This record gives sequence, C-alpha cells and structure tokens, in this order.
Amino acid sequence: MARRSQPAPAAHKIVLLPGQWQAFHNGELAASGLTAALAAAKTSTPAKQPAFLLQQPAEPQAPELPPLCETIARALPAAAMPVTWLTGGAVRDALLGAPIHDLDYVTGADALKIARTVARQLNADYYVLDEQRGTARVIVNAADGARVVVDFTRLRAPDIVSDLLLRDFTINSMAIAVAQPALLLDPAGGEADLRAKQLRLTGAGAIADDAVRALRGVRLANQLHLQIDKPARIAMRAAAPLLARCSAERIRDELCAILGGRSPAAALRVLDTLDLLGVCLPAIMPLKTAAMPAPQPGTQWEHTLFVVERLASLLGVLGRAHDMDRASEFALGFAAGRLGRFRDQITDRMEQELSPGRSVRALLMLAALLHACPEASNAKTAPLHAGALPGSHASALIRQQTTALKMASVETAFVQHAVHCHTLPAQHYSTRPMTARELHIYFRTTKAVGLEVCLLALADMLAHAAATLKQSTWIAAVDRSVEMHEAFHLSKSVIVQPERLLTGDEVMAALQLPQGRALGLLLIGLSEAQAAGELTTKAEALEWVRLRAQET
Repeated sequence: MARRSQPAPAAHKIVLLPGQWQAFHNGELAASGLTAALAAAKTSTPAKQPAFLLQQPAEPQAPELPPLCETIARALPAAAMPVTWLTGGAVRDALLGAPIHDLDYVTGADALKIARTVARQLNADYYVLDEQRGTARVIVNAADGARVVVDFTRLRAPDIVSDLLLRDFTINSMAIAVAQPALLLDPAGGEADLRAKQLRLTGAGAIADDAVRALRGVRLANQLHLQIDKPARIAMRAAAPLLARCSAERIRDELCAILGGRSPAAALRVLDTLDLLGVCLPAIMPLKTAAMPAPQPGTQWEHTLFVVERLASLLGVLGRAHDMDRASEFALGFAAGRLGRFRDQITDRMEQELSPGRSVRALLMLAALLHACPEASNAKTAPLHAGALPGSHASALIRQQTTALKMASVETAFVQHAVHCHTLPAQHYSTRPMTARELHIYFRTTKAVGLEVCLLALADMLAHAAATLKQSTWIAAVDRSVEMHEAFHLSKSVIVQPERLLTGDEVMAALQLPQGRALGLLLIGLSEAQAAGELTTKAEALEWVRLRAQET
C-alpha cells in the first residue's frame, strides 16, 4: 500500500499507512478501529474536520522514551493530556534507540500555561520564547546532573496531523500522544524513511518556506547516515540564494551543529555540492582555486577538508566513547595509546560551550576550516602590535567571517587565536623532550587554546604528510603533545600558571620601578624562571629581579 496522503470524499483527510485506523476530532483521539473511525466520521460536523491516520504497528514494542516524559505527563494539567504530543527529534531518536537530549511538545491547549505548570511541578526554570506564537521553554535538571531543554508550542494548525504536515522532513513529522505513549502519529511516513535510511521532504515547499531547513537537512543526513532523495536535493540547491534572507544566528547554529558532528568533512562536501557552503562561509571560497605549495598536489580547499577529516578522526579515537575502527590505523592508534589517558579531559573540553549550544569542538573545526584562508594580504588592516603572532594580520578576515555569523566575542577570540597559533606546536616536534620553560612559554603564547591547537597541529601534520609520514616523525609529534597535556593537566600550577613568588607591586616597590614594558618583561621572565625550577622562594625571586634590572 502506498505511503502517501490520498484525497477522500467529503472533508476528511485520510493517510493510508499499515496498522490500525485512528479517528481524530480537532486533534483529539475520537475512535480506534476502522468501523469506529468511519462511524465517527459520519456523525461529525463539517466544522470539526476529523483527520484519519493509521498507527504504525507498535511491535515488538513502542518506542522507549526517557523517564522524564512520564514525569512531564504526570505534571500536565488534566485538560491538556488528550491534546498534547511529543514531536520532532525526540520521536525520531526514540525510534532509532538513540539518546534523547531535548524534548519538544505541541499542544492544542495554552502552551505557555502548560509550560508554567510543568515548570512549577518539576521545580524547573521557565522562559517564554515567543508569546505571540505560544512557545515556552522549561529547563529541567535531570537526576544525572544533565540539563534537559523541554519546549512547549501551540499547534500551528487546526489539528496535530495538519501541524505535522507543515514540518520540514518526514523523519521530523511524527508525534507520540502523551495520553497514549504507544500511539505513533506518522502521517508522512517518517518511520519507513528512517528504516530505509532516506531523507524526504514532508511537503514540496518545505525548504522554500524556510531556507535554513536546507542546512538542517544536510546535518540530519550526515548525523543519521541518510540518503537525501532527489526532490530534496533539488530544493536544497535552490535554497542557496534564499539563505541571505535568513537570520545569521540560525545559519550559525546549524553550521556549528554540522561542524560539531562526528563527520563534519563529509557534511561540508555535501554543502559544497549543493552550493550552500559559500553562502555560509564566503571566507573559504578562495581556497577552492588556490593551489597547494609545490610539491604538494591539489588545492588548499582539498587540504583543508582533509585537515577537518583528520581532526575528526583524531577526536574520534581520543573521545570518552572512542572509535576502535579508526584506531586500527597506526597514526591514530599510536595517538590513542599515548594520549588516551586524557580522554575524559579532552572530551569534557570538546563538549564545553563558550556560548549556549555551540561547542568547543565546533569552534575548533571552524578554526581548522579557516586556518588556510588567505592572510588578508589585500585587506587594509591595522599595523601589527608588539608581540603579534605570525599571520595575525589575517585577524580581520577571520573576524569578518565570525562577525557575519553573529558569534560572541569569546568565540571569535577562540577561532582567531587557534588559527594564529596552529603552527606553534610543530616548532617543538623534535626528538628531544620539551623543557619546562618551553612548555610555559608555549601555554603563555597560546593562552586558552593551547591543547586545542596541539590537536589541530597533529591533524594538520597528518593531512600534509598523508602516506609519506614517517613513523619516527609522528612518534615525536605525539610525544610532544603528551608533554603538553601532562604539563596542563598534571603540573598546571607549577609549569603552565605558576603562582607568582612576587607580585607586580612588590617588584615595583623593591626596584622603585614604574609600571611599563620593563616591569612586564621582568614579570614574564620571573614566571619562566619559576616554571623552569630555577626559583622556589621569595628571596630568590627578589634577588633574581634585582640582577635582571641591573643587567638592563
């Protein structure tokens, strides 16, 4: 039987799917079974416009939902129970047996009032997101310490079926009735598409109505390993010029979700094929035609994608739940063996969000994308400040791109500094261990991105060397990276940020020295000497600064 909507006599909407007939009046379940459903149709008035659809078989069992869903169901006002549904990604992930992080509910009742009631019952935070559209958010602190976002939205159509058919992709156009958790509403055939590993539009105009859905489609296809069908691909490519009308914040969030995914390089290739990438990241377009320096073949763009791919692979073997298949490759396997004891710290850092919803992992991938961009040689930038890093005149280009994406200043600073410093670790890839002084200087220079740059540099090395990489060279690079991680995680207060034996005020008082560059250089030298173990007491530090002051 075909899984598509078919017109029926009168005003009834009939969706033919295998399973049990269900009749709905104004979004409420009125009858189950074909006979009862048809009887309900005969007795309904035209104004009620009942919708009929079939329940997907719940065998062997209904989708398993998080315990929080049952808690929310108990907290709902009784009148809201029959007209409230769990929708979207949570239903999709439940069918896939994947972890569910956020919950989206739609309701035929007052969504703001329901959200407020649930928040009060669960002792959770409550926010109105859009009063006009009836959207509110509840932030629940789960038992395991995680924060779960629960959104409540008013139906956008007269009934739940019509609401679902307004959505973007069939796999997002399913719902589970709160009053009947075993009831899967699937008017567009999303469950079958999930099983077929296919991404289809719910409606022909879904992407034309909202061009950001094109980016979301690429993200979902990449995340869930789905094949985008031809009509969806055509609609996505046609959406490229329409993206300019969409808010930069929404484009940014979808792009960061793509970059933060498991296989960002593959998604970036799809974005490029669909002519969407240049709209989102115009700064990287010159890489498409820029050749790699001889004797390396290919373009800067191909190299950049390879760096992103290698970085994702490296993070894959260094994650808390690591990828053993990738670790079978010598380079990645050796890195996993040597750096694996820092998996928890690396994972925690990659999952950290400098701004809500945008992870450090995504920002590091963005830095990997921008690291080979032209260094704004034709742009008019301010003169280099004292102590500027090589390549820092590319700041204007990076800032222009991150500003266009409406990124926070802390995110822009992260990406800029990661790009500027990405060549620094390679300066230490010799066969001898780094000294404590060198480690201190490295972390002082790289500031808050030292460990991220360490990983980016390893990925860059893998991308540059490819099959010609010598084992001895890679072993030395990984060993230096281990030393950086050991210094940061095991000796931070001794090497990375030693507690000063003397403050600036104390140095000024002891030497009768005014504030200025000379004082700054003394304090920097003092920190380096402490990190190197040359100074351990305040008296030694005073003697050290006196001697250095006399020398200058």
